[in-house]
Amino acid sequence: MEYEKPYYKDYEILEEWKNNDITKEKQTTKDRAEYSLKRAKNEIRRVINSNFDILDKFTTLTFKENKTDLDYCNYEFNKFIKRLKYRYEKIEYIVVVEFQKRGAVHYHMLSNLGYIKNKTLQHIWKNGFVKINRIDRVDNVGSYVVKYLEKDLNDKRLKGRKCYFKSKGLKEPIQYTQKKEVDALTGSLLQDLEPVYQNQYNSEYTGKTIYKQFNLIKSLEPIGTKSVSK
Repeated sequence: MEYEKPYYKDYEILEEWKNNDITKEKQTTKDRAEYSLKRAKNEIRRVINSNFDILDKFTTLTFKENKTDLDYCNYEFNKFIKRLKYRYEKIEYIVVVEFQKRGAVHYHMLSNLGYIKNKTLQHIWKNGFVKINRIDRVDNVGSYVVKYLEKDLNDKRLKGRKCYFKSKGLKEPIQYTQKKEVDALTGSLLQDLEPVYQNQYNSEYTGKTIYKQFNLIKSLEPIGTKSVSK
């Protein structure tokens, strides 16, 4: 992340500022939705790219009937995860919620299931249809998944609720914020690399903000290196 203005970390926001009426007036419904979308997409992208070495199965879970009740659908999804854990050990996953045009709920899930027959997974799902896609040739799996969030953050069913779920065993992203650490990265590993993904937006607090994503594994493959410690 590159910020035009200084980015302050680990500070407390005063209660009087939090409750400032002028601040609340500026935060329109659209602003809050856009902020939630950016935050959710960044969180999901970072978690996925921190676990790209194990999350090798992309699955879409769809209900046979037109189910629109998110509480009911989440309940059925949690039961599906329990059945998976009973059958397979050490299941790790991250899943995003999407609403189809007709309003029906379905799920896009990345997991470490490895090879599994579509028919077998559909039997475990028990609610309808399953589609499995290959992602071994996708350079930017994080962006591949978050594209399903583009239109759904304004859905009333997600108000005050998470639009994604993940297992507890996934690795958390590591953030480097000290200048020496950042300079060491940008001056060595990232200096001669082209980003696989880049986005830019303006923020009231940090000004022009640029997000760049690099694929270190891909950059090292030509010289015979297949793994990089994090």
